[in-house]
Amino acid sequence: MKAGLNSLLVGSSEKVISVLGPKASAVLINAFRGGESAIYGAAAMKSAAKLLRGNFITGTVTFAIMSSADIVRIFCGRIPGEQLFKNLLCTAASVGGGSAGALAGASLSSVS
Repeated sequence: MKAGLNSLLVGSSEKVISVLGPKASAVLINAFRGGESAIYGAAAMKSAAKLLRGNFITGTVTFAIMSSADIVRIFCGRIPGEQLFKNLLCTAASVGGGSAGALAGASLSSVS
């Protein structure tokens, strides 16, 4: 977050959240607020964009750490490029699916 990546992602995260709209943003962000008072409208959209940026940065770092062993293996000649590609896709799908599942689960639990 401190490296400036957060500020680079502001525009794109706000565009993604604008597609969701204020109602979906409010449901999403209020699911993570716990006992605090609910927020709506533009405040919910800003907060949801910030949550999206944070999750993207965390997911990217997680992907890099989980893939580092495979990257070392290809440079040592232990696995072919095709296997590295498969492993990277699997890791990306796992990290993305985990993040999406956490967001969906939190949103669904707040609706009931």
